[in-house]
Amino acid sequence: MVRKRIAPLTVVFLILQWLLIPDTLVHCGPQGNLRFEFSNGYQQGGLRWNIAGDLSGGNPNILSELTWSELKVYKIEGKAEMLFETFMLRALFGYGWVLAGDNQDSDYLLDNRTSEFSRSTSDARGGYLLQGALGIGPRYEFGAVPITVVPLFGFAYHRQALVMTDGVQTISTPPSTQPLGPIAGLNSSYATSWISLSLGVDMDYQISRWVSLAATLSVHPSAYYATADWNLRSDFTHPVSFVHRSLGLGFQGELSLGLEISRYWLVEPRVALEYWVGRGGVDETFWVAGGSSRTQLNEVIWKSVGFSLVAVLRF
Repeated sequence: MVRKRIAPLTVVFLILQWLLIPDTLVHCGPQGNLRFEFSNGYQQGGLRWNIAGDLSGGNPNILSELTWSELKVYKIEGKAEMLFETFMLRALFGYGWVLAGDNQDSDYLLDNRTSEFSRSTSDARGGYLLQGALGIGPRYEFGAVPITVVPLFGFAYHRQALVMTDGVQTISTPPSTQPLGPIAGLNSSYATSWISLSLGVDMDYQISRWVSLAATLSVHPSAYYATADWNLRSDFTHPVSFVHRSLGLGFQGELSLGLEISRYWLVEPRVALEYWVGRGGVDETFWVAGGSSRTQLNEVIWKSVGFSLVAVLRF
């Protein structure tokens, strides 16, 4: 409901600015060395991870697998850029609220997801996404064509804090699993952290005086760390029941169309894609009785697509 209100208000605000700024100010303003962006929009994504039965990756090769799917996220993002003659500085922060989504938790006795002995489904509504980034890079302008290219190097942090509530057991093998039906009191969580370098490039093509096309591509060598709280497992410690560690790699891409509505203001419809993967890590579980045990984290994958409306203010 909030998303539907904010986007139209952003457009109305930009139109008013266009109408109210005097013509002399529009054409005699500064050269755009400082740029602020505010965006609000919609993102849909999913996370999946699975573990093996032991550290060698067997017994079975997939023991447990959790999937968060159809995560519907309302997201806001702010970005600031300082443009110099030969380089650019950038800072970014974004936050998203998970408005809807599903989770499935499955356990297997044999390799390759066979002999499933437990399955539960739950509601993923109530989590959040967070990201922050800092970058710097040289600016290259080409005189023959109206193109600007900025290779960027920096650091980034991405977090997906996901929940499981209102669970239902759909496959059960007593006495080792929950009985069939609703799972009373389920309120578990799984929170990821991708800490990464950021290697990317920004490209901007000025189609006309009022219209531009921009693309951003980046690669993120990452350290992956996640903590989980399985609140109904009395044999696990709380609030940290187990952790995941791995090395990962992330890919991000954005494509936007810039529409200049005044000397100071642009509006940009934007589409963004993300894909993050970590493999060959460690799952470490902590026991109330003392100590911990380890098994192999086979993989963790996050992917999403997003659409947003961006308001750009230039000084």
